Amino acid sequence: MRLFLSWLLLYCLSIAVYPQGFRLVLPKNQQVLNHDSVTFHWTQVNTASQYKLQVSSENDFSNLIIDTTIINTKVVIKLPDCNEYYWKVGVDYGTTIIWSYYRTFNLFQPNCLSGTDIWLLSSDVDTVPGTNRVES
Repeated sequence: MRLFLSWLLLYCLSIAVYPQGFRLVLPKNQQVLNHDSVTFHWTQVNTASQYKLQVSSENDFSNLIIDTTIINTKVVIKLPDCNEYYWKVGVDYGTTIIWSYYRTFNLFQPNCLSGTDIWLLSSDVDTVPGTNRVES
């Protein structure tokens, strides 16, 4: 009996550690995205039964915007612009969920800035060397 309890304790401790090789891939930490469809992607954990994805506007995850269960390692979700978001993934083993560290990203569009009349992408214009002027 004592041997069984020791084995059980070791087994539970081995499950409760951060999964080896598991990492969040996209969006990158502190990434600024200019579209509202966000691709969330993380590495696969072979022993996981499924994953939990949480997205929040608060870093303590007190205001969940997304709280969903996913069986794949990639999902595309549409979110409102002009916000900073925090995200994390839980590896679900059926009886235990081990959470990743969180990451943050921003969704930005020019309309997020009040009073913006025109927005030029740097790829759409040429600058005049040595000046602050642009050529169209």
